[in-house]
Amino acid sequence: MNLEKTKKELLEKFKTHGFENFQQQNKHKFNLFMNVVFYEKTLKLTSEQLDCFLKNSNLKQQTEVGFNILLLILENNKEKNLYLQEEQWDYLLKNSDLKQKTWSGENVLMHAFIFNQDQNINFSRNHWDYLLENSDLKQVNHKGLNSLMVYIHNYKDANLSEKQWNYLLKNSNLMQETKEGFTAFLSAFLENDENFFSKEKLQQLWNPLSQQQKNKNFQMIIDEYKNLSKEDILFLLYDLQFEPEEKTVEYLQKNEHQEILQMIEKRNILWNLNKNLTSEKIDKILLKI
Repeated sequence: MNLEKTKKELLEKFKTHGFENFQQQNKHKFNLFMNVVFYEKTLKLTSEQLDCFLKNSNLKQQTEVGFNILLLILENNKEKNLYLQEEQWDYLLKNSDLKQKTWSGENVLMHAFIFNQDQNINFSRNHWDYLLENSDLKQVNHKGLNSLMVYIHNYKDANLSEKQWNYLLKNSNLMQETKEGFTAFLSAFLENDENFFSKEKLQQLWNPLSQQQKNKNFQMIIDEYKNLSKEDILFLLYDLQFEPEEKTVEYLQKNEHQEILQMIEKRNILWNLNKNLTSEKIDKILLKI
């Protein structure tokens, strides 16, 4: 089937949407492809029809609330039965504005982290490489989350390779905070199911933080975990070498965290002997002092 014939068939098939061509936009700035993906309940497009839509639409056009067609497809790939093939994702990624942000401030990479598994997108390593290398990793959404922080919240849905993690880490603002004061470190520490984030990764997230941020994160951890395990306390005090400021000590005293205060005191005693002790090395010693 030639391209012109497919174009005519698609315009006829979706004529009730009210578009005369593929690049015309309505009052809400939707073009035909956007309108079809957003409003049709179930789509049964052939691969050839998808190709026709992709190659005849302006992929950089955006709706009045900031969605381009790539963002809409990420949200609807499974739900609308689109299931783009690898070459179609390649074309869409390379011809879209990856820095485009939705009304909530999310760019394409953030959207991909959120919907990768839910919408059966299953990006390849090459797709993730392209997204990482061509996105603005310092962009933040309206909640103050950058792409690294969004990934940490959705790591089970988009399991990056070690190389990709290091690239994301190296090019992100590790001191970025949400409006509530959450950093990438705090999110990773609190959401670390099955120890997905190793001690080394947590240290990578912790080290760049300011002393003020470290104290604030420590207090937020205490608030979140009323019964913080001794292992976690040891990790914070030794592996991360956290030194609480006076106001943090006062906070612990006020909230009757005596066990943590005692462990800090014991840590300081041992630190005077050897400041390079790790939690593994002093675990048995510390708990017996």
